Amino acid sequence: MADAVRIRGLVKDFGPRRVLAGLDLDVEPGEFVALLGRSGCGKSTLLRILAGLDTDVEGTFSVPERVSVAFQQPRLLPWRRVWRNISLGLRGVDGNGRAVAEKALAEVRLADHADAWPLTLSGGEAQRVSLARALVREPDLLLLDEPFGALDALTRLAMHHLVEQLWREHRPAVLFVTHDVDEALLLADRVVVLDEGRIVAEHRVDLPRPRRRASFADLRSQVLSNLGVDDVEAA
Repeated sequence: MADAVRIRGLVKDFGPRRVLAGLDLDVEPGEFVALLGRSGCGKSTLLRILAGLDTDVEGTFSVPERVSVAFQQPRLLPWRRVWRNISLGLRGVDGNGRAVAEKALAEVRLADHADAWPLTLSGGEAQRVSLARALVREPDLLLLDEPFGALDALTRLAMHHLVEQLWREHRPAVLFVTHDVDEALLLADRVVVLDEGRIVAEHRVDLPRPRRRASFADLRSQVLSNLGVDDVEAA
């Protein structure tokens, strides 16, 4: 089976600054990969390129035809009700856009919010709508760019469980950008560490799900070391 993502020698410059420096990466169909690294290492830039939002690059990459993105900010249109935000741009629904949107909302536990206005939603609710909008397109590749970064701790935990459940049901390949090592190890099959536009470490997370933080303490220490953080600093 062909890889869902195949990247070879990807280079991206912003003026004199090289953000991606010959990056190579493969992601298998259905694989959940987390991208970790310090700010400015190229994580979000990579997702923008794969989403087709940045085309000024060198190197080669391939992605499936169906790609969806969920960003840190939900980016909902405030003048459209929730269900219309989800169905916006959907093809082949033949007038059933509301029914399709309502089904997606039920999956993210917001079945009664179809007619709500985006500005009436909490941060967690808005992010769940954003996730429903991404998944309603049945993507083969789901790009998650720090989708929980603006959420409070309890809402973030609930979103972890929800994303894992939806990934199990839909089985897209996932590339998940985060700064949170524990978050990456809770969710991902593989953790990839970037530094100065290159992959400097990879870790396979061969642990049963659902995971507990105590089960990956040693792996967490390894990843933190890759990021230049020792146990004293992380405590």
